[in-house]
Amino acid sequence: MNKAIIIFGRETIDGFPIESYQLVIGLNYITSCYDGKNNKEEFLESVCSLFATKLIEQSSGVKIEIENGYKIAPESNHLVEIESLESGIITEFYEQLKNKLSKLSGARLTHLADLT
Repeated sequence: MNKAIIIFGRETIDGFPIESYQLVIGLNYITSCYDGKNNKEEFLESVCSLFATKLIEQSSGVKIEIENGYKIAPESNHLVEIESLESGIITEFYEQLKNKLSKLSGARLTHLADLT
């Protein structure tokens, strides 16, 4: 079974808050950022779909863990500490992701992090 980590965080760039959503599987990661300019519900739906697709591609299933208040810096590929997102945002995202995964994969992805 592979391990996946979903990393959430927020930072201010040029005076604007940017939310970072990253999925790490093995040595690979993907990043999506929300800058507040578009509909947030549509953004979360899109990112959940992308993350679910990547997780489903793991043939042996995955164990999913959550980290809040970090991001992988693209310049260095190192984990850096940034501001945490509110727990409500993470809970909403994670519930959407779990629903997508259960619809797409059935029982293969049974090791999900407990947010409580």
